[in-house]
Amino acid sequence: MQFGIFTGNFDNISQMQAVVQKGGIIDGMSDTIDYVLEKTEANGILPTTIARTIRTGKNTLLNNVANNIENEFNKQIKSAERLQRYSNNWKECFNNKDFEGMTNQIYKMRVELKELVPMENTIKEARTIENLHNLIKNNGKDFNLSTEQQELAKVLV
Repeated sequence: MQFGIFTGNFDNISQMQAVVQKGGIIDGMSDTIDYVLEKTEANGILPTTIARTIRTGKNTLLNNVANNIENEFNKQIKSAERLQRYSNNWKECFNNKDFEGMTNQIYKMRVELKELVPMENTIKEARTIENLHNLIKNNGKDFNLSTEQQELAKVLV
């Protein structure tokens, strides 16, 4: 996740949120740098002017990182909205038996899918859990599920 701070590549939205939320990685990095600067300055290792310059640069850098992540959030939302619109357009073309229109929408969808944070595995896991829960509930709250039932819960995602 720390690598994602600098590259902008995150595995999921939770990682992005952890970077920008209060007490998250950005705040932790800021506090650590401040602590090191205070100690080195107090011990005479670093002159005050240099420590002040480093603090100013640190604040600028971390604010820039937070702004970039905020922009990425906005980009993700817009991309998801476009993906939904293209999906609806594809369904309309399908109903009209317009294969060329469907193909056009598929190309647009592929572009958006490349832009979105990969959440597919998270969604699949949540659906599997939901299926397992329903199996247990419908089985009289009996947790003794067969291997086939457990596998079925994964397949019906």
